[in-house]
Amino acid sequence: MFLLKEGRDDYLAFVRNIPSQGLLGFIGIVFFHGGLHGHPSVQTSVAGCIACAMAVLAAINSSVNFFEAFQKKRIAPGKAVALAAHPFIDAPFEALLVGTAKRLWTQKWVVAEAVVIILLMDWACASAAIQAGYMALSAIHGAAAK
Repeated sequence: MFLLKEGRDDYLAFVRNIPSQGLLGFIGIVFFHGGLHGHPSVQTSVAGCIACAMAVLAAINSSVNFFEAFQKKRIAPGKAVALAAHPFIDAPFEALLVGTAKRLWTQKWVVAEAVVIILLMDWACASAAIQAGYMALSAIHGAAAK
């Protein structure tokens, strides 16, 4: 499995970026709200939008880097094995469809790993967004209660 062997370093690099995404989201939400005092201005709103955009871009780039590593180390070799086992042929549509199904069946574990990795990436980015929201909520309400 990719996460346990050759992709361990890539996965750890991906996970290492999650807290910084949450922190950027927290800063963006608090600044967009108007700081801890809740007095929004154009400058704080713009700073909040920029910090939130940085958090989203960090999540996208981290996910893309992780999936590219998965593609290079797992999908490409699996695709080569599947093409070697079931090469493309010049045949009617039904035969082409059967060949495609055979190639996919040869790569069934790669496809299953891809689904697991995509779910992990989605869960990690969602947890960073939820973390940012909860931290910002308590910071905003704590300052408003004083």
